[in-house]
Amino acid sequence: MYLQEAIKRINDINWDEYGKKEPFEDSGRYANEYLRRSAIFFKETSLNPENPLHTNIAELMGYSYDEKTNILNLCSIEARNALTRSFPSYIVEFYLQLSKAADSNSDMAKYLEIYEPAIRLIELGQKFAYKEKGFMIFDVGFLPMNDWYNRFVNREPQEIS
Repeated sequence: MYLQEAIKRINDINWDEYGKKEPFEDSGRYANEYLRRSAIFFKETSLNPENPLHTNIAELMGYSYDEKTNILNLCSIEARNALTRSFPSYIVEFYLQLSKAADSNSDMAKYLEIYEPAIRLIELGQKFAYKEKGFMIFDVGFLPMNDWYNRFVNREPQEIS
């Protein structure tokens, strides 16, 4: 159920327009919220904080996915083509793996909300990457990742609807 919904969500993105839309200032709010939710995850699970742009929550929670390298093959050819050329493929892959984990263990579903702001950025056509030790949203801004955990763990939630 979770995986099928996640695949549909990824396939419904207009990949032809990905990275070609006008940048919008509120993109930073989504990035901030992703970092905040990641920091809360590490705090609540007592795990050592890792770079959230490279964090696979399903694996951190002990879920192993045998077909890890092929999970993007569950998506449409348009999604796969766009993702092979962009950094967000990591986020989408981790999101799909966590969705699959939630199908077999519903306790994992609560962690899907962590990826929500990053997936929303992708849906809104915003390209982002980890560059020069920071979260870069192309043509919008840059969030340095030094001491990111301490800067985001106590922040107030950002509206991202």
